[in-house]
Amino acid sequence: MNSKIPAENKKPKLRKYVLTGGTSVGKTTIIDLLAKLEHPTFPEFSRIIINRELKKEDGVLPWTKPDIFQDMYAKEQVREEMDIEKYLGNTREEKDYIFMDRCIVDGIAFCQHAGVVVPHEIDNHIQKLRKNGQDYNLIFILGPLETYHFDEGRILKPEESLSIQAMLEKAYVERGYKLIPVPFMTPQERVDFIFAKIKEYEENLSKPKSN
Repeated sequence: MNSKIPAENKKPKLRKYVLTGGTSVGKTTIIDLLAKLEHPTFPEFSRIIINRELKKEDGVLPWTKPDIFQDMYAKEQVREEMDIEKYLGNTREEKDYIFMDRCIVDGIAFCQHAGVVVPHEIDNHIQKLRKNGQDYNLIFILGPLETYHFDEGRILKPEESLSIQAMLEKAYVERGYKLIPVPFMTPQERVDFIFAKIKEYEENLSKPKSN
């Protein structure tokens, strides 16, 4: 009798496709569209924190207590990214990818914009992801929309958004990421563009490596 226990089937590595850009560039619209199409998505966690803190009498907000907010964001974003597979729910067996509405790298640009120290958790997390083979696969940076939208959780001016866009590009490039610009198009055209780039990326991965 064979007493060996069969090895568990290993789950395929989770591929992470990040959508980034300044404020009011249409990221969340694309993420919501992807979710409606039943693709796994990871929310913009800074917005979740802002919406939560707005309900408090003396909430921690990026425009009132930027240093405390960014420290809070870094810790909570890292925690959620480390537990990212929960966002796939019961689809993990059939889905080996997820679309992220920002990732921890974005925190660097927002800290720089606010003039506060970048929490050490950010670069520590990036290094840990790379060490464990869990880094982000593709980074899509969305260009500005024709119309800028304000809301309760978005008070930055259009020119500030452009400044953050440049800071985001710098933060990603300095950490070795290649950015894929997504121009202004309809939401569906942007989704089609993103999937075309993903297809190209995955086809290149499947090609045999030359010696």
